[in-house]
Order: sequence, then structure tokens, then C-alpha cells
Amino acid sequence: MKLKSVSVYGLFHCYDHILELCDEGLTFIHSPNGVGKSTVLKMIYDLFRGDTEELLEMPFERMDVVFT
Repeated sequence: MKLKSVSVYGLFHCYDHILELCDEGLTFIHSPNGVGKSTVLKMIYDLFRGDTEELLEMPFERMDVVFT
């Protein structure tokens, strides 16, 4: 099982992010400062660690995770 995509909606009650991860190689994530790149990565980290308390402290509406 491999992570294929992550979508976060309503981050900071403002931003929607959809990350489609490359099948092979690297996926580059770039956007202006302050729109939530690091926050989305921390959310993914918290999800895989099973740290729901930390994850639920983030201001977002919905997070969708797709695996192959």
C-alpha cells in the first residue's frame, strides 16, 4: 500500500490543498509562504503516527487520504 494523494479542505478556514504524489521519484510542493505547506505535511505525519489529538488541533474542515 502506497500513499497516492492527500487533500485538505478548509485549512485555516481559507485554503484547499490537493497533493497528487508521484508514483516514482520525488513530489515537489511549492506555493507562497503562509498558505499551509508545512502544516499539511505535519498533518500527514500526525495521521500516520496516530496522533489524533494533535491532528484535531489544526484548523481544517476535511482531510481525504487515498492509497494505491
